[in-house]
Amino acid sequence: MGLVAGTLTGLGFGVLLSLYVATEDDDGLSVGEGAVITGVFGALGAGSGLLFGAWAGSLFTRESKDGQPRGTRPTASLAVSGGYADFTDDVYYAYEYPAGYVPVDKQGGFLGRVTLYSHFEPWLAVGAEGGFQTTTPHSWRLAGGVRLDPFKPTLVARPYLAGSLGGNFWEGGESLLSADAGIGVEHPLSDGLSALGLEGRYHWNLQNAVEPGTYSYTSLALTWRHDW
Repeated sequence: MGLVAGTLTGLGFGVLLSLYVATEDDDGLSVGEGAVITGVFGALGAGSGLLFGAWAGSLFTRESKDGQPRGTRPTASLAVSGGYADFTDDVYYAYEYPAGYVPVDKQGGFLGRVTLYSHFEPWLAVGAEGGFQTTTPHSWRLAGGVRLDPFKPTLVARPYLAGSLGGNFWEGGESLLSADAGIGVEHPLSDGLSALGLEGRYHWNLQNAVEPGTYSYTSLALTWRHDW
């Protein structure tokens, strides 16, 4: 039910977004261009809605799979991270009226991140991620995250892969589609449900909306994760 509802909701949102883009376009769009935009945004909306619906529903379901509980414990987990982020280049360009784009030095700062994961399989978790960073420029981030655990949870030091796809909302009004990917290692705590770890990621902008530069940066963070 969550999958169906999410797909339909996402499809509707994508169509509405495409209509908004067509309405705001000052030069006007041809019928073919409008159809392409509607199709692309509709497909993206339906796809993201499907994933969101499946994720939201899986947080609460405990349906059996091949006679066993869905995957293995955990069903879901909450990961909280805090660390340091710094840019891979030194200068970005901010728009200042009437001077236009002016160079501003970039500076590193604190990074915080919270992810709510649903574990579809013992080795695959998908989640919703939110975060912020106090860098210059600073930003907020909302994204969909994924985590891959190829090793057994009984390992004292368990490596894993993590990443996300979403948007960074930068100081100065820039909102950019971006992605990140990285690797972490965690150590299970004595309660059997929590773990402490260290995670590094590389973050990059997927749009060429900033001239020049892409706001690419790296981060290193301590993480705490709790399963249920």
